[in-house]
Amino acid sequence: MKKLFLLFIIPLSFFGQAESDPCVTLKNINKVIQENHYRPKALNDSLSNFVFTTFIETIDPNNKLFLKNEITNLSAYKYKVDDFINSENCSFLEDIYSVFLAAIERKKQIYIEFETELTHFEYPEPIYFSAETYEYVNDLKELKR
Repeated sequence: MKKLFLLFIIPLSFFGQAESDPCVTLKNINKVIQENHYRPKALNDSLSNFVFTTFIETIDPNNKLFLKNEITNLSAYKYKVDDFINSENCSFLEDIYSVFLAAIERKKQIYIEFETELTHFEYPEPIYFSAETYEYVNDLKELKR
């Protein structure tokens, strides 16, 4: 019975992710939206700005993951997402992904360092919670602080 089940499931799994190119996927999604949405938005700089800003705010809502220079470098794509999608050139996704992975690894190392340091609880230290968004920091020392 298991062999029969696998015989049907394995071939079906190859059709689950038929499209491996994210640019083609983005272009197809845009085409469907433009053709079928009751009020489609134009793929222009305004939409690029919105998508980029929303994406960065979603993956780093408190500005505690990326450094200031990384955001400055990534901001070069802020008004170009539409151009990349139209030209089917999604190299910007690889750039953003590599910066994101480096930031995650950096944050992970900071947590490992904190975990291995000897923590003293002899002195009271207040903890402050805030709903405000902080500015991006310039270097690793500020990020650790």
